[in-house]
Amino acid sequence: MSYLTVSDLVRTLQLRRQTGGLSAAISRHSQELTTGRTANPTQTLRGDYTPLTGIERSRTTLSAFAKTITETALHAAAQQKVLDRLLTDTAELAEKYLVINPEMPPQIIDKIAAEGGAAFRTAVAALNEQIAGRALFSGTATDRRALAPAQDILAAVLADPAVAAATTAADLDQAISDWFLDPGNGVAFLGEERGMGPFAVAPGLSVNLDVTARSAEIRAALARLAVGAAVDAGALAGDPRERALALRDNAAGLLNARTGIVALAGELGGTEARIEAARIRNEAELAAMEIARTDLIGVDPFEAGVRLEEAIGRLDTLFTLTSRLQRLNLTEYLR
Repeated sequence: MSYLTVSDLVRTLQLRRQTGGLSAAISRHSQELTTGRTANPTQTLRGDYTPLTGIERSRTTLSAFAKTITETALHAAAQQKVLDRLLTDTAELAEKYLVINPEMPPQIIDKIAAEGGAAFRTAVAALNEQIAGRALFSGTATDRRALAPAQDILAAVLADPAVAAATTAADLDQAISDWFLDPGNGVAFLGEERGMGPFAVAPGLSVNLDVTARSAEIRAALARLAVGAAVDAGALAGDPRERALALRDNAAGLLNARTGIVALAGELGGTEARIEAARIRNEAELAAMEIARTDLIGVDPFEAGVRLEEAIGRLDTLFTLTSRLQRLNLTEYLR
């Protein structure tokens, strides 16, 4: 029969208490070394959480701004890419139209008109692009395309009485311009006129994404591109000279339309600059908040490491002593 003395029980409780204390210290120092922050902010702050609460609130707000900035910057950059594409395509098409001579063989005119039709389809497809599931140029109606399919638009243009009745290049040009610039045109334009925003990107600063397919500058560009598409689809059929003049005279219209697109791109570039400035400002403020938080509840990594090693060493020593004490018996005691 074995007996447990009072001294044995006391020693066991002491060892258990010391082991628990050292294990808790190791856990605390490990957390501080990993996070760089004190494991007991109440003690560090002496119960006054007001400064820390203000810092955390500011960090949460800045993080929300960061998400908005990422989304708006991505949307604006995608729009800018489409506008650049329109500028390139209209410039290249204008160069091809400028060399047209009404005395050219009809086959050459037909080939150039086909390039105009392709440019129109490309522009419509570009303006219908989406990013992150949102239409780029539909304004607030991000769930639907900005424009109807190119073939549907062109069919509606050719079916317009004024376009169908046009017998000269000037008549065709005017009829198509009137069709696209009609504010009530719901055949081609499916999105909303009102742009997206305002988006809060920094404290006291908001930006809007105002460019839509219904913008007058984009309507004008589409009208100019549609002239070549209409000629390619059979407008002014039977009069090769007027078909050639419709394309050649449209070169000036394309170049004028580019001026409007350049203005839109410039405005959008200004918005992108404001978004980037807000991003830099917010990141600087967030860095300042991190420094302030570290000043309040941060710990010295070196000191935390030293304390951790010390606690581990003490626990190892305690385990060694405990192991030796548990192996004591009468024979070893009498030695």
